[in-house]
Amino acid sequence: MSIIKQQFNFANVDDFDKHIALSIPDYSGLANIFRAISVDNIHPNGKFYDLGCSTGKFLQSIPRIASAKYIGVDVCDLTTTEFDFIKGDAAQIMQGVTNADVVVVMFLLQFMGRHDRSRLIKELVRLNKECGTVILISEKIYINNVSINQILHREHQRQKRLSFSDKEIMDKDYQLTGSMFCLNEESIEDELSQFNTATPVWQSYNFKGWCLM
Repeated sequence: MSIIKQQFNFANVDDFDKHIALSIPDYSGLANIFRAISVDNIHPNGKFYDLGCSTGKFLQSIPRIASAKYIGVDVCDLTTTEFDFIKGDAAQIMQGVTNADVVVVMFLLQFMGRHDRSRLIKELVRLNKECGTVILISEKIYINNVSINQILHREHQRQKRLSFSDKEIMDKDYQLTGSMFCLNEESIEDELSQFNTATPVWQSYNFKGWCLM
């Protein structure tokens, strides 16, 4: 008899935005930095993409230029009149994009398997090199220094206990196995070397954000 492990489903989380803010330390700081960089790089008649936009909260927080287009992409259904929304695979959708001012990828790549991740990175590199698109990426990572990684992980778990029960923390951790594929710093740096430039702009515990220009 085969055993089917129940995976964590973000779509079933009540108040998803609050859950993310409590799970990722200084998430608001990351959002502020990514928002500021985005605003500075969206041009009249340009395009802004938020890949893995979830509820669309971050996308809706971007100050608008009337002639620019703001587009959210996610695999989950999202009914909104605040911006254009495309349901589907991010890598496949980006294959058809020929120009974009800014593409935001917040905590999406870590939930992609190796092959899907490679497909999306390929399209982002193409846009970055051919169109000068600014790419903003954030991920949960493994610190190269094992001792420091363990200290940060332990402190992060302690902080989460202020908002979640031990059972909730353990259940989610187990359910995320097989669906979240974090990389170490060295692997991500090798990946980001394909872009024109890669500048770290935010870090909290073992969560990190880069601006690729």
